[in-house]
Amino acid sequence: FVTLGGSNNKHLFHSDGKGESFSLFLLKKYLLFYPVKLHLLLEFKKFINDSTGFITCKDTLDNAVILKTSDFGHNWVEVKVLNGNLFKDITFISDSIGFVVGTNGYILKTVNMGENWQFINSNSSYTLNSIDFLNDTIGCIVGNNGIILKSNDLGQTWVQESFINTNDLIYVRLFEDELIYVNDYNGHLYSKNSPSGVIKNWRNDILVYPNPSDEVINISIPENIQYFNAVLYDMQGQRIRTSCEEKLSLIGLTKGIYVLEIVSKQGVFRKNIIKN
Repeated sequence: FVTLGGSNNKHLFHSDGKGESFSLFLLKKYLLFYPVKLHLLLEFKKFINDSTGFITCKDTLDNAVILKTSDFGHNWVEVKVLNGNLFKDITFISDSIGFVVGTNGYILKTVNMGENWQFINSNSSYTLNSIDFLNDTIGCIVGNNGIILKSNDLGQTWVQESFINTNDLIYVRLFEDELIYVNDYNGHLYSKNSPSGVIKNWRNDILVYPNPSDEVINISIPENIQYFNAVLYDMQGQRIRTSCEEKLSLIGLTKGIYVLEIVSKQGVFRKNIIKN
C-alpha cells in the first residue's frame, strides 16, 4: 500500500502483491500521514489470512481513527474513533489480540480482531509512541518524557520503569532474554536487559584503542551487540578501508584524522581516529 495526496484528499494505492500494478482508493475523510501503519495480521512472521488489515490515521475533524479492511484493502470501515487525539502505533500479537497507543497516554486493546477496542489504564498522560511484545505475555511501550511502560500480563496492566533521562522515546523493540532497545528523537539508541535494571546507550560500551595509533586500531565490542563491520573514511568522505574483524590496519595511510564507522545490528557508531 502507498499513500499520496494533499491535505484534504489522500489516495491509497493497493498493489497486486508484486508491485507491478496498483489499484486506487480515495479516502476523502482521512488524513493519512506519518506515522501511518497498515498492519496485516501476522503470527510467527506468517500471514494469518490475506484479507484483514488496519490503518491508524486522523480524520478531518482531528480525531484519531482506526480503519479496518476484511477484503485486502478494497473497502475500509471505522472501528474506533477517539476525539481530539492521535494514534501513534499499532501491533497485533495474535490473530485476535492487538493494541494501539497514542496521545494523552491512551492504550486500546482488542481481543476480537479489531471489532471492539477497550481502554487500558496507562497511569500516564504523556504521548505513547511505540509498542512491542516479546511474546504473548511481555510487552513494552515507550513515549514522551522518557516514559517506559512494561506489562507481564498480556497488556492488561502496565507499570512504569525508570529511565536515565526525560528524552522523548519514539521506538521500542523487544528481543530474547527481555533485551529492550529504544530510540529517542535525537537518534540515540538505548538498550536494557530487564533483569539487570540498567538502561544505557550501547555506544558507550564500544572501545576503540589505541587512538592515536601508528599501525592498528583495536575495536572492543560487547557480546550483546551484533557486529557487522568497520569502515574507515578520510575527511572528504571517501571510503579507505573495510574490516569484518575487531581490528583495522592503518599501515600505509598518511598521517592525519580519519572517521571510523562501526556498523552493527543496533545502529552505527562513529569516532574520529588519528593516524600518527
